[in-house]
Amino acid sequence: MKIKTKILALVMGLLCCTFVQAQNAIADKNLQKECKKTQKLLKKGGWKVYASTQSLESAVEKYYVEMEAGGDSVILVMGQSRAGNENMAMSKAMANALSLSAGMIETNVSSVTNMIIANINEGKDIHSKSESDTHIITHICQTMKGMKPSLRIYRRITDDKGKEVVEMNLFYLVRL
Repeated sequence: MKIKTKILALVMGLLCCTFVQAQNAIADKNLQKECKKTQKLLKKGGWKVYASTQSLESAVEKYYVEMEAGGDSVILVMGQSRAGNENMAMSKAMANALSLSAGMIETNVSSVTNMIIANINEGKDIHSKSESDTHIITHICQTMKGMKPSLRIYRRITDDKGKEVVEMNLFYLVRL
């Protein structure tokens, strides 16, 4: 009786794992095609997943699943860098992503800020557009500092001077 129970538990566990994997698949056919195309291009370009045992294909698919699940409520922030070693490239790419997101938010938040000031500002401490911009940018940057990139890839290349460097790309999916 105990052996049957263990076998049944094993079969149920495998079925649950299969169900979870099926849920994690990309639903949109066009997005599936785009994912496959991206996987091939990255592999051809010599890209690898940074600090992970995960294959490039599964990391890219996981990224696309996260992107699809976020829908219109996520924006992509990408950090890029080149440096002499992987750790330095990672640090520079993270700083680049924070800087880009702050600039992007600063330019795109103007109309939202005007709405906040016009409609929602009743009883709040924000009194000007620049004060509101600063408040929102600070909030997003603090949020991003605690986030991990959805996809971290790198490759070793030779720069213009003939020196081998590490090129790092970080992809953050930031929820709005």
